[in-house]
Amino acid sequence: MADNSPSIVSSPNCLLPPDPVQVPLERLHTSDTLCPGESFELPLLLLTHQPNQFELSALLVFRQDASSSVFYSCLVEHMIDVEPVINVLVGLRPQHGKGASYLISLEIENVGGGSDIQVSDIVAVLGLDCRREWSYFRSKIDDVLQGKPIEKERPPPLDLRVSTLQKGAVNPLNAIVQATRRQRLHQSLSAQFPLIPIGDRLHIFPLFTPSDLELVICWSTTADQPRTGYSVISGLALRSGSSILKDVVMRAELGLDSTGKAKKTRSMYAKTTGERDSALVSSVRNSTWNHDEDPLVVEITAPERTEHNFIKPPALPILFNIRNTSSLQSVNVSLSFTPQSDLDRSYGSALPLCVIVCLGWFQQSACNSPYIGVLPHRGIIPPSSSKAIKAKAWIVRPGVYFIEGWSLSSRRTSSSPSDHSDVSPTAAPAESLSQVPDESNRKTVVVVERSVSRRDVVWGVAWTIDPQYAVEVKAYLDHREKEGYNEESIDVWDVVEEERTVVPK
Repeated sequence: MADNSPSIVSSPNCLLPPDPVQVPLERLHTSDTLCPGESFELPLLLLTHQPNQFELSALLVFRQDASSSVFYSCLVEHMIDVEPVINVLVGLRPQHGKGASYLISLEIENVGGGSDIQVSDIVAVLGLDCRREWSYFRSKIDDVLQGKPIEKERPPPLDLRVSTLQKGAVNPLNAIVQATRRQRLHQSLSAQFPLIPIGDRLHIFPLFTPSDLELVICWSTTADQPRTGYSVISGLALRSGSSILKDVVMRAELGLDSTGKAKKTRSMYAKTTGERDSALVSSVRNSTWNHDEDPLVVEITAPERTEHNFIKPPALPILFNIRNTSSLQSVNVSLSFTPQSDLDRSYGSALPLCVIVCLGWFQQSACNSPYIGVLPHRGIIPPSSSKAIKAKAWIVRPGVYFIEGWSLSSRRTSSSPSDHSDVSPTAAPAESLSQVPDESNRKTVVVVERSVSRRDVVWGVAWTIDPQYAVEVKAYLDHREKEGYNEESIDVWDVVEEERTVVPK
């Protein structure tokens, strides 16, 4: 079995293009001199971002010997026709009950049509948590909004977790992932931040963030002349957005500097500058880098079907597992439940003397289950962690029940419950988020009655009538059923301590 445990790779995290790679001739040949009649081969891995026809140009520069000052050149051109080979659909969701893992589903379609495609490996590249990176990014955006010059420095490097299905070389794949992501980010940043010069963007935005996931599909054809290639799926996000620029944007909108003091700037171009600053602040506030969403995922675990004799109403155990998908911030959570109603609390009381029995089939529609026990649950969930909360549903009769009647509210805190070093005195207030049951987390429970004897048959349903209304109800039924019906006096049975007994009249 191949060793496919993840590896940690330190990667530069800058949008600047990499330095040219020098390949000494002795690495490709037996020496650094090419004698008459000799040749060498230099394998190249070409990366394109869209199907098209491209012209590859290579300039070869050489000289007679190392002491010669005369150089010669040769231009090589070659046309390359890039056509799509595979089409990939990606599904991504948290994997319940598996810590901080995610479930990735891939649908790979062969659209080339020339030959069969064999997928040899799938590589996942994930940025690991690095708070230095976010601090650097926030400070640079703050400088932009405050009108300060951008220092020509680079974002700190970031560790990448590289997972493969098959153990193999990851260095070429890292270069492919970086080049693909760099191209995609340049296009995205140009569309979102047209007012930030491209020379400044290279020193502001990181190449990777801790929530970014890149997938590489390694494939090859099975034709007589097989080809090998890589397809990169870029721009996937595992964790939720956390609006880390909210306080920076708020200070700029209020005209405050980085310390929270009012800025004193007046010039003859104040109106034009103000309009540009307002547009710049708006672009930062509405960008994907400041995107905010609920970081909590709720998983509900309950038995799909349960049996009970209903001698006493059962308390159905239900487990709520709440997961914080944010890698940066803890979350204050409050899980509330609908309490048991007064009507359900009266279950099991002595039956009134007058009992009306209706024979025939009946169907009970799905309803919500009330809860008993501790109803509000509060706590703090650290980043990339989860919290399990046990609840009990009060079931008073057989039927189909939806696990509903709960609500979850949350509010982000600092990066850790005891860490407030990065909280600005002018920080924007954290917004409260809420969740209620929906199709993604709705559970259904079927509760059936377990009979004392397997031969017992339920023939109908009995309703109890308060004695003071017995005459009125009897008169109503006589009028409703005036076409004729039979009135009989029968025994109504109950089960007490696993024994059937007749309810006293």
